[in-house]
Amino acid sequence: MFKISTYKLSVFLLSVVFLIVAEVAGIRMFQFDNQADGFFMQVTYASKIFTGNFDSNPLFFIHVARLLIVLPFYLAYIFKFPAIFDAAVYLFYLAPLLIRRNRTGINIQLIFIFFPLFFSIRTSIGMCSMGYLYLILFKGVKSYRLLFVSALLANLSSGIVLSWIGAVFFSLRHIVRQYIWLTPSIFILAVGFSMSVLHKIEFMLNSAGAEQNGGAVERSTIYVSFIHEQYARLTIYVFLALYLFFILNTKLVGKYSNRLFLFFVAAVPGVFLEGIGLISYLMCFIIFSNELFVINCCKDKL
Repeated sequence: MFKISTYKLSVFLLSVVFLIVAEVAGIRMFQFDNQADGFFMQVTYASKIFTGNFDSNPLFFIHVARLLIVLPFYLAYIFKFPAIFDAAVYLFYLAPLLIRRNRTGINIQLIFIFFPLFFSIRTSIGMCSMGYLYLILFKGVKSYRLLFVSALLANLSSGIVLSWIGAVFFSLRHIVRQYIWLTPSIFILAVGFSMSVLHKIEFMLNSAGAEQNGGAVERSTIYVSFIHEQYARLTIYVFLALYLFFILNTKLVGKYSNRLFLFFVAAVPGVFLEGIGLISYLMCFIIFSNELFVINCCKDKL
């Protein structure tokens, strides 16, 4: 007789609920109207590669990488697929987190299914980048493919790239030891992504860029949220910043304690810069908090 675990059944049922709600609410990566955001413009700019056109600007290839990452969503926009298609693709990107059942604590990862209902799909997928890196560095998951996917997803935002590179640097010995054949690829990706980050930083710091789009502080998410009275967004980022401070002041134990501390240190730039750098750590914060809760419960029982 065919048997299915309670966890797998929960994943299936919650996924079905998410697909239905996403379709009704029209949750998409790219909406069919009002496409004025910079990320969409970058993707559209890079899409000319499919017509045989290239650009000598090194950032063009960074934008092409972003296009390839979100290509299913971009095709859904071009051919006007229903929102349920975008939702299904998101679940596919989330699968590596969902298939790993937590056997010692609450299966908190199930709530990640519904993240696009509260954040954009791009932001939710960006969280997967750091979430997968967390699994690789601290949960004993060894997967060349998952590390490569984590690196690619980090390219969705310069803020994520900066934190991702920092987190990898602080665990470089572990990465090289466990993924020696992938190390050259990771190095190439890191160099390429760094170009995007350095270009953005240079653009914000020089007078022309600051005059056009504002300086580094003026473009930080917390500042922009306050100026534009986006108080819900501001509250989330301030809470995450405070929680990051709490984690950095938590006495971490175990063989990964030093690397874990530095992993969260890499999130600090995201507090002050624009984009989704800090919020990309949300999955990591939740997984870490769940583990911390389990550890404290075990101490209480002893």
